[in-house]
Order: sequence, then structure tokens, then C-alpha cells
Amino acid sequence: AVRRSDSFSLNSGADNTVSPAGAGAPSGALKRTGAGGSICSEDTETGSAAPTSRATVEADDTLVAANVRRALAELKGSNVMPYGQYYAAIIHPDVAYDLTGETGAAAWRDPHTYSQPAEIWAGEVGAFQGFRFVETSTARVFADAGSSTTLTDVYATLFLGRQCLAKAHSSADGNGPYPMVIQGPVTDKLRRNVPMGWYWLGNYGRFREAAIRRWESASTIGTNA
Repeated sequence: AVRRSDSFSLNSGADNTVSPAGAGAPSGALKRTGAGGSICSEDTETGSAAPTSRATVEADDTLVAANVRRALAELKGSNVMPYGQYYAAIIHPDVAYDLTGETGAAAWRDPHTYSQPAEIWAGEVGAFQGFRFVETSTARVFADAGSSTTLTDVYATLFLGRQCLAKAHSSADGNGPYPMVIQGPVTDKLRRNVPMGWYWLGNYGRFREAAIRRWESASTIGTNA
């Protein structure tokens, strides 16, 4: 895969300046500095040369099991709590295709077998290396943001732990943690038309940056031409 990022904007497509990492950094590691502050990045990939930025990602820079293990180590090293026994990973179907197809002793193994089917999250493709992978086509894709010679799509895979997001809501005027469903005046005596609405004062936001990791990679079945 390409690079690991923290302290980033979940929806930002902007890239940041790249400079050499400090002493003792892993081989291929970079320090990216942008508006959001210092970002540590590590390049671990299967292609011929490690990318130095999103613009140099090539089609063979795919997400591999070693990247997943590194994300797990970093979350644990930052004392981030999991969701029960597992952390969460949000992955695009194109990236999941490469990760689950990787071969080797330390590659993707058979998904965890759940004794309680209700425990399976919607869209989940399995548990691997301490993460429960949830597959969604809405995962961020930076179209044609990769290598200029191939116009490679770059995919963002998120690795998350507890406290990555926070929820705040008002408790005034009957508000609470969930929206209030309000029924409007019924003018149809047969109640064929019942106006409904909802109201809520609240929001979600990033809370603890150490609980969020993003790896950017290409996919062998993505748009790479």
C-alpha cells in the first residue's frame, strides 16, 4: 500500500508537503506537514518503487496484510480501545478484492466465524488481524489522483478505534441522543395521509486523532488508465 496518515481531513482531497522523516524512522517513512498539523506517513507497497506522495501512487501499490498489522500496532501503541474485541476498518470493494486475494502464510485468512449472527455488522466481509472489515462503495476514492503516467485512482482505507468520533446533542426542549419524530395535523378522516417529521439538535465530529488511521492505495481492478 502507499502510505499511512493520521491527523487528516476525512473528506479533504488536498495533498500536503512531503519532507524526510526524522532519525530512527522506518525505511520509506515520510513526514507530511499540512494545514492540519504534522502527519506521519509510512510507505509500504508491492510495486517497484515506494510512492512519495498521492500523485506517485501506481496501479500495483495495493493494500497488503503488512499494512493492516502496522495499523493495528499503531492503534494499540497509542492505547486506543477497540470495539469489544476488534477495531473497525472501512474498506472499498476494489481494495478488499486485492487484500482478500493476497496469498502467503500471513495473508488474509478465513473470516472469523461468529457464534451469534446478530454480531455481524452490515457489509462486513470478515475479521482479520484484529479488525472487522466493513465494505462500502462510499469509501473515499481520489479519482485519477495517482501516477500521472497511469492516472491511477487512489483509495482511502480507514482503521478506527473507540473515541475516533464524538457525538454531542442538546438536552433542552425535549431533545436527547436521538431525533424526535413529530406527527403533524391529520386532516384526512380516513388517515390516508399522515404528515411526519423529525427534529434533532446534535452533531458528530472527529474526537481523538490517535484513534484514526488512513492508508491510501491503488487497486488492481480500479481505474488505472
